[in-house]
Amino acid sequence: MEKPQNANVYTSDYSTETEITVIGEGFKDIQRVVVGSKEAEVISVSSDYIKIKVPAGKEEEIGVSMPITVVTKEGTGYSNKMNPPTYFMIYKKQVQKPVITSITPVKGPQTGGTKVTIMGTNFKRYR
Repeated sequence: MEKPQNANVYTSDYSTETEITVIGEGFKDIQRVVVGSKEAEVISVSSDYIKIKVPAGKEEEIGVSMPITVVTKEGTGYSNKMNPPTYFMIYKKQVQKPVITSITPVKGPQTGGTKVTIMGTNFKRYR
């Protein structure tokens, strides 16, 4: 059996279950997938990817690298720090989506050029 390649996998929100895809090669006869010490729900498997639902994490787990262990029917576990190849899953803090509360003025001339004010929360400056 070919072994998966080294990789880091990230979830965008540690507080909810999130679907992720672990990409590699030679995935076959997968029994279960464990993220850190938590079992993940296996959604689908092909020879080159596993789609799993990552269990919700805790705030203290944000940014902590956790091994993803793939267990086959033979009981072989991949992805531990002593036996590469490994995948590590990292929870990222949830990014709040922006919420628009008002836009003024509501109308302007078709020729454009009107300054618009957008009010709301969770805006982030991009440069």
